[in-house]
Amino acid sequence: MRVSHLIPLYKSARFHDVIVANIEALVDPRDEIILSDRNGDKDYCKRLLRMFANRANVRVLLSDDNANWVENIAGLISAAQGRFLRILPHDDSIDKAGVEALVAVLMQDPGAAVAFGQTIAIGLDGQRIADRDELNLAEGSSTSRWVLEDILPMFWTGRFPGSFKGLVRSALAKQNALRFRATPGLMHSERAWLFALGLAGAFRYVPAVVLTKRYYPESTHRSWVKSPKAFTDVADLMTDYAKALLPSGELIEYASRDLALNAANAVAALRPQAARFRYQPAPDAKAEALRSHPLPGHMWGKM
Repeated sequence: MRVSHLIPLYKSARFHDVIVANIEALVDPRDEIILSDRNGDKDYCKRLLRMFANRANVRVLLSDDNANWVENIAGLISAAQGRFLRILPHDDSIDKAGVEALVAVLMQDPGAAVAFGQTIAIGLDGQRIADRDELNLAEGSSTSRWVLEDILPMFWTGRFPGSFKGLVRSALAKQNALRFRATPGLMHSERAWLFALGLAGAFRYVPAVVLTKRYYPESTHRSWVKSPKAFTDVADLMTDYAKALLPSGELIEYASRDLALNAANAVAALRPQAARFRYQPAPDAKAEALRSHPLPGHMWGKM
């Protein structure tokens, strides 16, 4: 199996046309499509099962355990059988040519953990929302050495937007140390997981549109509010990943200090009249050498 396209469902009947269009666009015997509802929407899952009963590479998983969205996606990752996997939100639209471009990058670069591209934004009416596009125009398509500096500031600087819907090397995503885990309030869980993947391998940019994202008032992220706890929670989870993935105590100690420093600065920036937050590298006499440490090789040696 080549690619596992993973579609988490939640009250998804309203996006039926989008979901069906994605499944039809992904007709490829080398790939599989897995949909999962963990909130017991039996009627809609049965509807999908009837529609795609003759498609051996389409699976619909149903449970009424009321798992949250992180647990749902983690379960999909466990079920995936492809060499690569991709998370496809139920309300977004795939670009088939973009899929092939992402696959080509991971096939060509064995040190890459994630391939990502450009996302364009629309409303439910189909109208473009250009200021929400995630084009990543500052990224290059080079295969240069991947180092700690590339991923350590990622959360705080907002680098690699849209990469959560990129293509991921399944062998990495299925490692226990890289398990998709939730922050206590769920907020920023996906960015913490991207941080973990970046500790295991490079992110490679594809200069092509790979997804169309829909924005609307009920989107999950619209309910998220910046708070001190949200910042400390995500920093704690990223620190846990760093402890599990970095190859030396010195790197772990430095990364942990860097994450704690910037979490504290982000919390301080929430105060009235506070200066705007800016990422600050943790000071250290060996900071340059530590931040230049190459990352992917140690993981491949452990797998």
